[in-house]
Amino acid sequence: MSKAKSPIRIAIAEDHTLFRQGLLALIKKEKSIAVIFEAENGKSFLELLQENDVDIALLDYEMPIFNGAQVLKSLQQNQSSVKTIILSMHTEVNFIQDALQNGANGYLKKTAPFEEIIDAIHNVHFQGFHVNDDVSRQFFKGPKPNDGAQRIDLSEIELQVLELACNGWQSHEIAQVLFYSKKTIDAIRSRLLVKLEAQNTAELLRKALLQGIYIPKTDDEIEQEKKERLKL
Repeated sequence: MSKAKSPIRIAIAEDHTLFRQGLLALIKKEKSIAVIFEAENGKSFLELLQENDVDIALLDYEMPIFNGAQVLKSLQQNQSSVKTIILSMHTEVNFIQDALQNGANGYLKKTAPFEEIIDAIHNVHFQGFHVNDDVSRQFFKGPKPNDGAQRIDLSEIELQVLELACNGWQSHEIAQVLFYSKKTIDAIRSRLLVKLEAQNTAELLRKALLQGIYIPKTDDEIEQEKKERLKL
């Protein structure tokens, strides 16, 4: 008999009591997720984190006594393995850019449907990254975050592989549609990690977003593209 999968351990740091309690009550209904602790500010969160093991933290970006940005920086400095999803009312480019640069694995608007919050938790846990569709579209309406900065020099094939990889395509799938061997695609993906100074695909996606060289697609768009290009 196979053992049941352990639930994803999360913590919630949010200073608005009603929002936090409402989110807590809804998440507790999900058998795949376990809320380990809640905190009303960043300082309390970091203190509780020393005593508890969690996989993912849901962080309000504008908390008192250590805001979301300060918490992210602390986690980075301490090389914490905790993944983070920012919850915010803001979709301005500077907020999203700041969160991603500080190491956030996900960014959601607080008005996102509850189902998407659950999807984000699963995506960040298993894939390492999630950005709300509305947030990502807003992110690319204005000037790119990297405008005025030196761009990473990527070839046409590297850009194609980057887009597909960031959209969750596997190397053998990319090889099939671009007519290259899987070995060649693996080599290109490795080269992209070096060029963008990323450790994995999730970090590659974050760096590509910040460079303004990758525009996210919705899950429906990705699924449709796969059906068309792979002739599923």
